Amino acid sequence: MKGKLFVFDTAEEVAGAGAAKTFTYLDAALQGGGTASLALAGGKTPRNVYEDLATHDISRNIQWSRVHVFWADERCVPATRPESHFRMVQEAFLKRVPLPPQNIHRMAGDHPPAAAAQEYEQDLRKFFDVANRNVPRFTVILLGLGTDGHVASLYPGSRGFHETNKLVMAEEMPGGLAGSCLSMTLPVINNAGAVLVFVTGKEKAPIVREILAGQMPNLPGQMLDPTSGDLCWFVDKEAASLLPPS
Repeated sequence: MKGKLFVFDTAEEVAGAGAAKTFTYLDAALQGGGTASLALAGGKTPRNVYEDLATHDISRNIQWSRVHVFWADERCVPATRPESHFRMVQEAFLKRVPLPPQNIHRMAGDHPPAAAAQEYEQDLRKFFDVANRNVPRFTVILLGLGTDGHVASLYPGSRGFHETNKLVMAEEMPGGLAGSCLSMTLPVINNAGAVLVFVTGKEKAPIVREILAGQMPNLPGQMLDPTSGDLCWFVDKEAASLLPPS
């Protein structure tokens, strides 16, 4: 398997450990006097991590004024809709920490999808000061894993899964799901200083086995492989129940 695997008894322990690990990367980046960049994905399991980020004791020691928050993916809906990843992150995390408004870089899910993807790519290139084929380097990106093996909104068979030139893609939701979605592409995710993936629940056990113990090159989760960064999987016992003994 690629990366490091950490297995915990409960989903609560996954969230707590994930938040603590995230703080280590943020703090290391801030020690140099610069800024830290954090990209967040949608999903129930990541939400638990975001809640822990806001309430953890370490949170009080983080210089949030120098942390910039981005989104790894978003549904193309207004920010007031329940499906909005921005709304979820706002409720779980943003409202609870002293982040300046200018440090919050929202994907415009209420804009036309293609335009929103282009706008976000421009935002990334401006903030990270990268042009042409260069790729931003996030301090840390937090992801979940779908039962079909998708990460962010990169689904099996999607164009974005194979995209190597664009930083952000807009696509129709797969599998009969209505609407469109936005997602950072794999080159962006794999250029991060750290990628942390959180997986909980027995329903995720088959896909965890396929990705971590098998060879499934057509699954986005299998393609997570930071070029010069860390990849960490935080999994509860239920999700890890089909893995072979290590």
